[in-house]
Amino acid sequence: MNKEKYEITSAPTNEFSATNVLARMVDSIILGHHLAAEGLTEKEVGFRPVEGSMNMEESLIRIHGMSLFTLRFLSQTQTLKKEVPSYTDFMEQSLDYYTTLSQYLKNASDQDLENSSQTNPRTGFEFTAWHFIICPLADCLKHIGQIISWRRISGNPQLPIANFFEGVRVN
Repeated sequence: MNKEKYEITSAPTNEFSATNVLARMVDSIILGHHLAAEGLTEKEVGFRPVEGSMNMEESLIRIHGMSLFTLRFLSQTQTLKKEVPSYTDFMEQSLDYYTTLSQYLKNASDQDLENSSQTNPRTGFEFTAWHFIICPLADCLKHIGQIISWRRISGNPQLPIANFFEGVRVN
C-alpha cells in the first residue's frame, strides 16, 4: 500500500456542517484503517481471539462491505463491487472507496445529504445519511480497534507510527 496515499492531508475546516463532520469522520476511518492493517501478515489475518468471534480477515471483509455500502448510499452512485482475491485487495479497495467518499463529502452540500434516503424493502424503514454515523461509520471504527487489539494479542502490535490527533505519520 502507498503509505502517503492515506494521510489526512487537508487541514480541518473552520465551517461545521453535516458534510464536513461526516467527511472528517471518513478521513479518520481512512487513516485508522490504513495504519491498523499496515504490516499484517497471513498469520494475523487468520487470528481469532476466541471461538465464535470474527478473525481479522472477517473484520476486513466487514469493513469492505460497509465502505461500498456507504459510498453507494451517500454519493448516490452505483459503484460496482469488484472481485477481490486477497485480504490486501480488500484493504486497498476499502481505502479507495472511503477516499472517494471523503472527496465526495468535501464537495457535497448539506442539502445533498438531506436528500439522501432509502427505504429498506424488507422492513419499510426509511434511513437517512444520519443513520450512517452509528452504522456503518462507527462500526468501522470499532472493527479498526479490533484489528489493532488483535494484532497485539497475536504478537504483531501496530507500531506507534501515527499522531492520530494531527492525522499524520510520525516516522
